Amino acid sequence: MIHGPAHPAAHHSIRYYLVIGTLVIAGIFLLLQINDGDGSLTGSVVGIEGDSSDIFSAISDDIRSNKDDSKGNLVSSKDTNLLGDLSVISYDFSLSLDNIPKINQEEIETEEIVVIFTDLSTRIKVDQEELTINDLESVTLTINKFEGGMIIDENGLSINGNGKELIVNGVTLSTKNTLRIAFDFLNFESIEINGVSMKKLSFDKGDGDIVLKDKLDYDLDDESVLINGFEGDVTFDRDKGTSYLGGKVNSFSIDGLLELQVN
Repeated sequence: MIHGPAHPAAHHSIRYYLVIGTLVIAGIFLLLQINDGDGSLTGSVVGIEGDSSDIFSAISDDIRSNKDDSKGNLVSSKDTNLLGDLSVISYDFSLSLDNIPKINQEEIETEEIVVIFTDLSTRIKVDQEELTINDLESVTLTINKFEGGMIIDENGLSINGNGKELIVNGVTLSTKNTLRIAFDFLNFESIEINGVSMKKLSFDKGDGDIVLKDKLDYDLDDESVLINGFEGDVTFDRDKGTSYLGGKVNSFSIDGLLELQVN
């Protein structure tokens, strides 16, 4: 038996490959369009695999690229309204006071530290490399899952420990393990510390308010406060010279005279 030419099959095969090729090209074009627009698939995430020295110049470029062209302001990873954010949460214990305590903790664990500052002279070390931050009006630095030492005094904020990730004005620096982060005497404007445990907090005499949920609302009038066994969230606003705490405590005393055990 003699068969005729197989032109229809060949024509079908060519058409099939044309369709596949068109879909592939369309997919590549779509990905390019997404990456150029606001819905970038790549995101602002920098990963570290082992030691790397050029990663810090790259992150600095990314930080500067987050500027708003019209005002020159920087886009933060979090619209931080420090005192407002904490004051609307219902805590078992809360304290507001018009001074900032001195803190010297050799070992603390926190869920998150958010520091806002404008003084760029402090050297910030990340895995023994210096993080260069230049030409910025304001910096919002976030450290997630921090464990280590912390000092807050008249000289500023000092920390030395490990964090899961570091976010600078919306640019994330992360690793599979942890980042070693250290700096001394950072001249901060405000600090927000969330999910922290502290054995003791001592406040100088000042005016403010202590609230025990559904039990006590006490106005502080030029009185000092000592807190033992604190767990919760803390905000220090250096510009205003104020503190706000919310969470749980084991006990607290006022002016060294009135001491309350909190169940």
